[in-house]
Amino acid sequence: MYDTWSVRIDQEVLSSNNGKYAFQTPLGTNHLFQGWADQFLVTPRQGIEDTYVTFAGSIEKAKLYAEYHVFKSEEKFTTPTGTGDKYGTEFDASVTYPFTDKVLGKLEYAKFNEDDIYGAVTGAARKGDKEIIWATAMYTF
Repeated sequence: MYDTWSVRIDQEVLSSNNGKYAFQTPLGTNHLFQGWADQFLVTPRQGIEDTYVTFAGSIEKAKLYAEYHVFKSEEKFTTPTGTGDKYGTEFDASVTYPFTDKVLGKLEYAKFNEDDIYGAVTGAARKGDKEIIWATAMYTF
């Protein structure tokens, strides 16, 4: 009934040039790497430090997966009340189920919560709270 379960902790840092410009991946996507709410598809110019815990396992045929992210900037940024380095936190969860040998269904959930307001930084966009759900199906032939 229960298969292998796992828990892991990771950290990814995309650096900044003293808050002037951050490492970018223009030909790739950060959807798989920095939360499913897609708040950081473009790296903020203050850089990003993503520390996250991953939990995965399965029950019967269903595969379960969850992540909890803590997003910080590599360089401090100006806020309306001083300086800060916290972009926010995000919880992601999914369940995948094979209905047949050719049809696979997946339900995904993401919730991003903003921390320090960093919209006062010139050239930075505020990342407000966001909640999103995806339902997908894949047919293999």
